[in-house]
Amino acid sequence: MNYRTKYDLEMNAFGVPITLPKGTACIFVKGASGTHGDLYAVRDAKVISDLTGNTHDPIYRYTWVDAEHLEPSE
Repeated sequence: MNYRTKYDLEMNAFGVPITLPKGTACIFVKGASGTHGDLYAVRDAKVISDLTGNTHDPIYRYTWVDAEHLEPSE
């Protein structure tokens, strides 16, 4: 199943405050964390690179989004 953000979401990505746009595609990552279990991440690293100006971290690390901010998408 695919997911997207329900609304514009104010968040911190790699030390930079950003607004993740409504409708941003996210993916389910099963067993992503040993302490938090399954998590959701922004699907396209370029979205985060464009918003933060950081071209390194978004490629090698997930940007997590809490499930409460997501809805299913096609």
